[in-house]
Amino acid sequence: MNQSAENESKLIAMGCYVHWVGWIVAFVVSRVCGTQSELASFHLRQSFGVQLLMGLLYIAVGRVWTLSQIIAIVWTAYAALGVYAAYHSRLIYAPLFGKLVDRLFRFVR
Repeated sequence: MNQSAENESKLIAMGCYVHWVGWIVAFVVSRVCGTQSELASFHLRQSFGVQLLMGLLYIAVGRVWTLSQIIAIVWTAYAALGVYAAYHSRLIYAPLFGKLVDRLFRFVR
């Protein structure tokens, strides 16, 4: 992989952790540009799973202010870990449920 394609993969991998909008933009860019790297695909799956699970948890306990704040902090920590791993071109699973997310969302490439 040349340097330009590697940088593009990193950018897609990091961008997908910026809320749903960033994930959608990263997904579309990876399709339009034809960037089908393992790094971008892995982080698209991890980000999709983390955002989906944390969003569902947030909706489930949204009325309890303390729990919703804890979920928001954990969500931010997962995103920070993902951006760090993407920047360093590492395939690091999200703690607790990353491997499950990777198996469940194999369709996200």
